[in-house]
Parts: sequence; structure tokens; C-alpha cells
Amino acid sequence: MLMEVWEKRAPEIAYLYNPAFCGKILHCAIKGYQNKKTAMPYPLIYFVLPLIFKPEIFDDIAYTRKSFSSWFQNKPDLLNDFAERIIDFKQITKEGLLFLAKLGLIKIINGELLIIEASNKISEVELKKYFEKSEKIGNFLALCGDAYNVFITMGVNI
Repeated sequence: MLMEVWEKRAPEIAYLYNPAFCGKILHCAIKGYQNKKTAMPYPLIYFVLPLIFKPEIFDDIAYTRKSFSSWFQNKPDLLNDFAERIIDFKQITKEGLLFLAKLGLIKIINGELLIIEASNKISEVELKKYFEKSEKIGNFLALCGDAYNVFITMGVNI
């Protein structure tokens, strides 16, 4: 699913993965991370969208009370294509981050992402589910230790 330039993307892809929507998801994940620690290491942001946009994970993540690593140990089939998913979502993640940075909502300082301003409240119930689960992913990532541990846990070599 490597992304094409914006004008050449299928409308469905452009609508679902638009920078504003994905940026809001990323913002929520950074917020979730910052609820547990100070700032999210930049490499971890690339885990968020592949996790959110995989239905098996999206449907399950809100109900788990386990740690991130133990949750994934019980679901090894979810890791089969995960490194590819990170690569596939790399451009979309960058576009979302650029959107947030242009709005002055985040900063990257010393390789870490920080929220510098809260974003608007979301009233749409369907969208709110994505944002809540994204924040939970941020919490999970914060409790995993350093970025290296997350990559090892997820079986990703980049």
C-alpha cells in the first residue's frame, strides 16, 4: 500500500488517510504517551497508524488491560506483516506530523515529539473511537520501555 502523490491517490485512500484525520490520531497517541512519560521518541510514532488501521487490533485494543508486550505475545499472527505495514504507513505518518507541526500543535525536540497545544474537541462519536484507541496505543508504547524494546517486541528490523 505504498502511498502515491496526493493527486494520484484513489479517493477512498485520500479520504481515509488524509493528513488532518491521521494527524489527529497521531496527536492523541502522543498525548497518551505524554500521560505516562514526558515525550514520545520519534521512531515510535510510526507504530500508531499501522496499529490503528488494522481492524483486528482496532477492535481489540480498547478492551485489553494487559501490557503492550503481553498483549502482542497472545496475538503473534498480528505481527506477520507488521514491518511492511510500518513502511506502508510511513508517508501517511509524515504527512500527519507535518500537518500538526504546521498548525503549531507539536514540536520535535531532540528526537522526541511533544504536544505544545491541545487540538479542538471532537464531537463525532465514530471518530472519537479512533482517537481514544490511539491514545491507548500511546499509553502502551510509553510503558514498553525504550523504542528499541518496542521494535523487538513487534519483530521489526528497520
